[in-house]
Amino acid sequence: MGSAENKAVVKAYFDAVNKGHLTDDLLDHLTDDVTWWIQKASPSAGLYEGKAGVQRLFGIDIPIFTAALEVKLLRMVCEGDTVVAEAEIRSKNKDGKEYLNQYSFWMDIRDGKICRVREYLDTLYAQQVLFDPAGVAPKQH
Repeated sequence: MGSAENKAVVKAYFDAVNKGHLTDDLLDHLTDDVTWWIQKASPSAGLYEGKAGVQRLFGIDIPIFTAALEVKLLRMVCEGDTVVAEAEIRSKNKDGKEYLNQYSFWMDIRDGKICRVREYLDTLYAQQVLFDPAGVAPKQH
């Protein structure tokens, strides 16, 4: 697949995110052996393997939001089978306060699906605005 097709896979994934928190449609964009990694300093940090692992990740993160996620893709860059997506994610925390954070997703594409994700974000902001109000302590490393 070329750059345009790989970017279209990533855009379709985020379009599915914007439809709802976790749907079968969303998981359909991932390979069965997908890996999803989140940097240290986040309560959800670590490596999640397979669709079941990604569902566990969503089970940690999604319940702390009280409004649907709104993902705004700012730009995408593709080299080979890797697409880097810069995004803003907006929602509300448990107290109804706005959450707006910047993310960078490095996504590898295989056979028209996402097979590897590396997620970067402002973890201090996420802890203070999102996790602390939900009573979720930082992960100890």
